[in-house]
Amino acid sequence: MVHAEVMGNRETQNLTMSGDEMKEKILSIAVQHWKEEFAGISALDIAEKLCISHQEALRYIYILRDEGKGTLNENVKLYQISFIVDKKDYSVIEEKRGEVVTAVFFPSKEILKRQFKIENKDYGAFLNRLHQGDSQLVHYYFGLEVLNKYLSHPEQYDIRDDVIGGHILTKDEYYSSLPEDTRDANSFAQIRYGKRKLVDGSVVIAVILRDLSRLPLKEQKYWEAYEIDNPNFSTSDSDFEKYIRQNFEAKFIDHGDPLSGILERIKSINGLCSALYNGKLFRNEESDFLTYPFINTEKAYNDAHKELYKLIGPDSLNKELIKHILLESLGKEDDDLIHKESQREKGTIKLFQMIFENLDIQGQESIKNAWDIVGTARRESAHEIAQPILSQKDFVKQFRDDCTDLLRAFTIVEKELIRTLQGIEISIEEKFRGLVDEGLARRITQQVLEAEGIASPYEVSLVFTDSETVQRLNRDYRGVDEPTDVLAFYMLPNKTTDGLPFALPPDGVTRLGEVIISYPQAAEQAKEQGHSVDEELALLVIHGILHLMGYDHEQPEEERRMREREEELLRKCLLQ
Repeated sequence: MVHAEVMGNRETQNLTMSGDEMKEKILSIAVQHWKEEFAGISALDIAEKLCISHQEALRYIYILRDEGKGTLNENVKLYQISFIVDKKDYSVIEEKRGEVVTAVFFPSKEILKRQFKIENKDYGAFLNRLHQGDSQLVHYYFGLEVLNKYLSHPEQYDIRDDVIGGHILTKDEYYSSLPEDTRDANSFAQIRYGKRKLVDGSVVIAVILRDLSRLPLKEQKYWEAYEIDNPNFSTSDSDFEKYIRQNFEAKFIDHGDPLSGILERIKSINGLCSALYNGKLFRNEESDFLTYPFINTEKAYNDAHKELYKLIGPDSLNKELIKHILLESLGKEDDDLIHKESQREKGTIKLFQMIFENLDIQGQESIKNAWDIVGTARRESAHEIAQPILSQKDFVKQFRDDCTDLLRAFTIVEKELIRTLQGIEISIEEKFRGLVDEGLARRITQQVLEAEGIASPYEVSLVFTDSETVQRLNRDYRGVDEPTDVLAFYMLPNKTTDGLPFALPPDGVTRLGEVIISYPQAAEQAKEQGHSVDEELALLVIHGILHLMGYDHEQPEEERRMREREEELLRKCLLQ
């Protein structure tokens, strides 16, 4: 906070103001501040506005607190910069800096309500509540049906929904399409919401007043119509606790959202297939209507599976690519793709499952069962077998459990495809997903290995993790307790540990080893070097792979040779 003092006696202009007049003046300032900011005002700000000392302002707001005209947040620490300025030419005579302990005054709800009544103005259903003293962070609760309006218009709204909550955003294209003079009245920036359980097992939507108050007037009325008065909450609700911790305590929470995990796996598998075959295995990567069931009915459960089936069913699976994998990569014959009895080509799902015939029985069953559950529920939805009535069974939980099983199956699918198709396994720590370009990392790895004369089949792993993990590995395996950007653990025959060569299994697979990269260190180095994080990560991938190939930089000549090769490969990889 910057606080300016003018040279001279600051209390002069208020010497004639009585104590009661001073209190009324402070109340007036606090009320006006609330109307503008919906927040309390510090004694430092009051002192500046009234040209009185900080201690005098503190004395008066404590009196107001004791009279029941407001509340205080005490022992607030602010960093103050004070200037004593010459009145004549406004030159700075003295400057003071330092931490100040003050208090923040909040006018009482009774006073704010009285002021609101005097004004007699309608700001909107929820903005009215802020003007009357409600906190910006207080939650209001609504029936799940309030989201239907936004779900039914994916061309207007971007919706992210998971097990703990989500958000609704107005799409930029829709906002831009509106007449300029109507945009603010017909759109909004963002609504964030959580999901909270009631004692009867149903779920309601929780939204903070700050977001509600920023809605256009007609949207505030819409939400008010779905408001639930005096909801009876469940005493055990881990999902809502995670929502609070993630959104209001600034903590990264892995809340185990399997549906989002499935979407990530689909994109990851498509990235793998695009890099190898220039085609996607799943034609559909997302559905505007795919969410967890909002209502605890079997129909809502089946409808959710119907949307999920659009992503993983035969209409999405690329049958031609599946056949190419079976024939070219797995060595199947044309006859293997034909049903023996009908002499017709097998269906897309059956062909897809053939890719995983080398898995153990448990792995094959995990994939088959997960796909069957979604398919069965989709068929029941299509034939309207289930009725839209509330049930004692928790269908929301059932859908989440189904998604967990499907995500587990997708994990098996991805690992088997990586093993079968190429042998490059990439692991990205959850909090860095979306920041690391997996397709770029895979392509660079392939190009470097090809340039170094490594022919398939081979196995190599890339891991993108945090600085703490890399420092721990650096300490445990290299004896250097310091952070670093990349580590390489090699397995080539010419590399040794304690003088003993690694033994390779007699299956013809070249097992190269593992490259571990610190994403935060890469981001920091990219900033220092003035280039993109992708370029820095590309350099670290190349550096790590070259270590696996036997390059080193312990001696000057080795370092020169390795740096030259890095630069040559980086230019080649980034130009393609």
